[in-house]
Amino acid sequence: MDRYLLKELSAAESEEFERHYFECEECAAAVEAGQLFIVNAQEVLREMPREVVRPALWERLGIRWTWGGMLLPATSLALAMVAVYQGTVVIPKLNAPRVLPAFQLIGASRGEATVVEVPTGAAAFALAVDVPPDAHFARYNCELQVGGTALFTLPAEAPAPGQPITILVPTKRLSGGDYQLVLRGPEGDRNISIFSFTLRFR
Repeated sequence: MDRYLLKELSAAESEEFERHYFECEECAAAVEAGQLFIVNAQEVLREMPREVVRPALWERLGIRWTWGGMLLPATSLALAMVAVYQGTVVIPKLNAPRVLPAFQLIGASRGEATVVEVPTGAAAFALAVDVPPDAHFARYNCELQVGGTALFTLPAEAPAPGQPITILVPTKRLSGGDYQLVLRGPEGDRNISIFSFTLRFR
């Protein structure tokens, strides 16, 4: 995760990691906390008054601004501010219950496309689709398409009888518009159902 946050992964490694953390709530929360930490640390360091680190000020106070002196007041202050922010804002926010936007899709042959309204800034949303009674697979592939072009495919385990398949869809590369979710068998050779929906961000 550290290499991902520091942008040290290749494009293929980043994509593989993203596929994992979009399906893992713990990893998603850890990535979110890490990104917040980096942004907040940069902001704190950027907003620190330049006067604080002038050598003349520290000389007047009798403090040496050197590595040898083992005193780096500005850095200590920045770390203290980040720690306070993490403890009072970030951690309580992560511990607070988060509502994941979730929507039930209806087969394209049964009416108009479902409107999926997702809050701006949401990392992902859940889509639930019914499996036709004549489909009997241990696993399924859910392919998200726009204009007939596949964006990505998410695997899904067969649900309990009478239950829908629910997948978590990342919003990172999505924009508002019309989409299709194509449900296929494990080999991907046959469409089982097609679900249309209109995605909107609010």
